[in-house]
Amino acid sequence: MSTSSPEPKPYSRIAILGAGAWGTALALTARAAGRETQLWVRETEVLESIRETRRNPFLPGVEMPADLRVTGDLKETAKAEALLVVVPAQVLHAFADRLRPHLRPGQPVVICAKGIEQGTGRLVTEVAAEALPETPLAILTGLHARWTTLLRTLDAAAFDRPLLHPERGPMTLGTLVQLYAWHGRHHAGHLGLIR
Repeated sequence: MSTSSPEPKPYSRIAILGAGAWGTALALTARAAGRETQLWVRETEVLESIRETRRNPFLPGVEMPADLRVTGDLKETAKAEALLVVVPAQVLHAFADRLRPHLRPGQPVVICAKGIEQGTGRLVTEVAAEALPETPLAILTGLHARWTTLLRTLDAAAFDRPLLHPERGPMTLGTLVQLYAWHGRHHAGHLGLIR
């Protein structure tokens, strides 16, 4: 009889909330891995540009697939199984306040911002825990400036490519949310990509 937990099932419907370069790269990666992906865009002009040209001005030279859905409707976008919040650290608390009424119990939210909140010096983990106290949270961060270059090399398996957890060993980005879910301020972790 095994005492280990079964491997979590990857989410099939993912929403990326924030359409800057980092958010767009994450959306493209999830879509390339076969996930039903929706990208929430705050700026009307960026939303119109993506719909008309299938290009995001924040990620020049990268064409977005026609089946990557883009919208400005936060309530509709929040219906996904898992949400990746890719907004600047300075607006994270206000954005979380806006998002909170649309969340379902147990719906995981991955904070993909880095930095500290100006004025308070709080980390994004602290801001998110305060703003979304009943929400399973995870943190995904990295060297954002490198994503534009990395995006050009991704294949369809990128979302399922192994990551290295310092204690648990290899895992996929698809299981990251469930394995790194934390409640409140209890724990967080660090990841490194396996090449």
